[in-house]
Amino acid sequence: MRNLFLIIGILSVVDSILSQTCSVMYNVDFYGNDLFSIPTIVAEINSCCQLCAITNGCRAWTFLPLNRVCWLKNGIGSVKNVSPGPIFSGIVQYPSPSYTTFPVTTQSYPSPSYTTFPVTTQSYPSPSYTTFPVTTQSYPVPGTTLSTLPFSTTSIFSSFTTDSTTSTVQSTNSLDDCNAQFNAAALEAHNSYRDLHHAPPLTLDPKVIDVASTYADKLGYEIKSLVHSGTPGYGENLAVWYSSAETDCSAMARKFVKMWYDEISLYNYNNPGFTKETGHFTQVVWKSSTKLGCGISINDGKTFGVCNYTPPGNYIGQFAQNVLPK
Repeated sequence: MRNLFLIIGILSVVDSILSQTCSVMYNVDFYGNDLFSIPTIVAEINSCCQLCAITNGCRAWTFLPLNRVCWLKNGIGSVKNVSPGPIFSGIVQYPSPSYTTFPVTTQSYPSPSYTTFPVTTQSYPSPSYTTFPVTTQSYPVPGTTLSTLPFSTTSIFSSFTTDSTTSTVQSTNSLDDCNAQFNAAALEAHNSYRDLHHAPPLTLDPKVIDVASTYADKLGYEIKSLVHSGTPGYGENLAVWYSSAETDCSAMARKFVKMWYDEISLYNYNNPGFTKETGHFTQVVWKSSTKLGCGISINDGKTFGVCNYTPPGNYIGQFAQNVLPK
């Protein structure tokens, strides 16, 4: 009965999707032709459709509502019926442009007439200049003679007294606090789920945190989409959340880890192994991983989350002994 209510609720959301943008098929998967190697986490079907509509090269999409995973496709590929669901796929339909034709009119104008005036010249005396002596002034070089500058030598950033500099320092401290909160909450959430699967708890590692935080900033301010870093020696889970509201860093960590863990509903313990639909879950509970480090960046309405693991998980042939049932 719960599944029935879930399907009815999902179908009601499908009815609200703009018909001019997307067509939606229930329990159909456009297999293959993935535009990116990893999916995007979105809130609802409409968000998956709209994300495809604004992404260059996207022609179709597949949405898994149980874990809110949105796969963007550069083509339809193989169409596969999936049962039981729920799973939704859609094709982005771009309306044909309309054109209005206006009649072209021409107008003849008379040729212009010109009046010639005599040219007169005027001589002016050459300008005179007054020369002033040039003075020079030496200033201390920052970093060598800081004691002569109007602030302390102990900490350049903490000793400025202007409002703009104080604001910059507070902003930096705020980002550091957010990252610390994100890591603490992510560690707690990971270990809570790992305990259910008889995996030992992870510990935070400063080096791994630095790797994850650096790449989170790169995602938020340079790449601006979900692309794996490919850093050797680390497992990696990524997520992005679209919202203009102020971000609660601890809550966002718990939200991202839950999204990754919720892929458990698609994992087959009778046939253990890697699939793109369950790879986040298996890394979260991978028994042999011992250290964790995470990073968060917030920019332009997007919150990116990165968690790195060492030793990395998802090794082919090692799933049965590392991804244990509850």
